Amino acid sequence: MFKRWKKEGKDLPVDTITVKYNAPKDLTAAEAGTILDQKVDFVDITSILFDLARLGYLSIEEIETNKFLFLKKKDFKIKILKDMEAGEEKHLRKFMEGLRKSGGKEFLISDLKNRFGDHIPDIREEIYNSVHKKKYFHGNPNNVRMAYFAAGFTIFIVSFMATVFSAISAIPVLPGIAGGIAISGLIVLCFSPAMPKRTTKGSEVLADILGFKEFLTRVERERLE
Repeated sequence: MFKRWKKEGKDLPVDTITVKYNAPKDLTAAEAGTILDQKVDFVDITSILFDLARLGYLSIEEIETNKFLFLKKKDFKIKILKDMEAGEEKHLRKFMEGLRKSGGKEFLISDLKNRFGDHIPDIREEIYNSVHKKKYFHGNPNNVRMAYFAAGFTIFIVSFMATVFSAISAIPVLPGIAGGIAISGLIVLCFSPAMPKRTTKGSEVLADILGFKEFLTRVERERLE
């Protein structure tokens, strides 16, 4: 399995990171986050809201609302300004579609609670499809992970069934075989998160992302000082 990981899962080494003063072009924040850690997390999905605002599709306004008596709480009012253009990334369009269905044209972020979650799986999948389609990864990262996870789990189940059969048939040789199969399954399961692999293009843009991240870190450090 280690040899397979070296061939199919190990990423190319990133060249020396140089500070980049601009984010990589033709890349949404959600795609950049996925290339960075090979998975789509909640921060990546949330970043789409700000990408849509940057592109002029919606506005975000911080407001204060009454919580109880004199107590206040902060919320954000979202106003959709225009329809999505056909050429925009699919995950951006899926996100906007989810906003419209969950809140309409104008709503508070708090209004989306228990409404928007149903749209997240489709948005996540479109982000994975996008980084694969743009050739940043060899295969859809999530599909690759799940394929190896499924293989490892299947192998482990086979070992369990072999153990049960051994107990029923009283064949002494099977426990050793079952144990070996179980260990193999666990090894595959352990390697599954590391199996998505960036392409050469993906490794190059990763260096740019890390360079821009370093720039933001320095700016924030100077601001705090």
